[in-house]
Amino acid sequence: MNRFSKIIIVLLRISLGWIFVYDGLSKILDPRFSAKDALDSAKVLPAYYHYLASPGHIAWTNIALSWGPIILGTLLIVGLFVRYASSIGIVFSLTTYFSLLAFPVVLPSSYVIDEHIIYILLLILFTAINAGTYFGLDRYIFTRRDY
Repeated sequence: MNRFSKIIIVLLRISLGWIFVYDGLSKILDPRFSAKDALDSAKVLPAYYHYLASPGHIAWTNIALSWGPIILGTLLIVGLFVRYASSIGIVFSLTTYFSLLAFPVVLPSSYVIDEHIIYILLLILFTAINAGTYFGLDRYIFTRRDY
């Protein structure tokens, strides 16, 4: 891959990382944040989302939904453990996507494909090309042979 392509990948990685960090920070800084209402209103896999929203689980669910994106985004920004972070990000994005899904309309501005699908595709790309080795800390941990 040429240098220009690597720079584009790095810019995409940092941009998506910031989206995740901002998402987590907005939840942490909002004292009223709780995922309970959103999870309870899920139309797809309602039993799973009701389980996450139940009184015994909502506390750790809120923590995971607040701090998870911050940690994930930070790892993407600095290019550390990008393959692992991307895998976790795919799970986060799929979980969020399905909680919003009311097939075939996800949101008023989309039809099946919304921003979460774009995030998932980018995270798959980051995993496939080991994007953390491009101007990231992974380049000091993993060699090209390690993937």
